Parts: sequence; structure tokens; C-alpha cells
Amino acid sequence: MVSFYKYFQREISNLKELLISKIDGIIKSIDVALVELKERLKGMNEFRDTLKDQASMFVTREEMSSRIAGLEKQVDELRISKAQLEGKADQNSVNRALMIALVGILFGLIGTVLAIYNSFRIK
Repeated sequence: MVSFYKYFQREISNLKELLISKIDGIIKSIDVALVELKERLKGMNEFRDTLKDQASMFVTREEMSSRIAGLEKQVDELRISKAQLEGKADQNSVNRALMIALVGILFGLIGTVLAIYNSFRIK
């Protein structure tokens, strides 16, 4: 028969071994979790750095506003230039029509002069 003291010592020893094995398992789990967390944080830092690089390439509002203002000015200048060119094209059309009219008047005058000359010559 086992004495009461030895029984409790054996049970305490068993509990101690069980606790030590549980604590060792917990410590190993914590170590694994720490490694995984470090890897995750490293990946997040890389992602954060990528976002910083990307954000540094973005255009600021002020810069974009000044670029848009410059483009609007250029578009206005192009509109004015186009209007001037259209005006010149219309002036060219007027000049052509005037030349054709003058040639027509000239032929009319020549025809009239010839008709008068022929009327006096025939008689």
C-alpha cells in the first residue's frame, strides 16, 4: 500500500510534468505566432512603402490646377487662332467672288463695246 504522502507527491509530480509540458507548448505556440506576426508586419511595411512611393508620384491639387489653367489658356488661344483662320478663309472667298464678278463685268463691257461697234459697222 502506498502512503498518503507518496501518493500526493506522485500526483504533484505528475501535475508538475503536465504543467511544464503545457507551458512548453504554449511557449512554442507563442514563438510561432511571433514569427508569423513579424512576417505579416514585414509584408505590411512593404505594402506601406509601396503606397508611399505611389503617393509621391501623385500630382498635387495646386500643381494640377496650374496645369489645367495653362491648358485652358492654350485652348483659348487655339480658338482665337481658328476664328482668325476662318475669317481669312471667308475673306479669300469674298476676294474670289469679287474677281469673278469683275471678270464678268469686263466680259460684259467687252461684249457691249463689240455690239456697239458691230452695230455701227454694219450700217
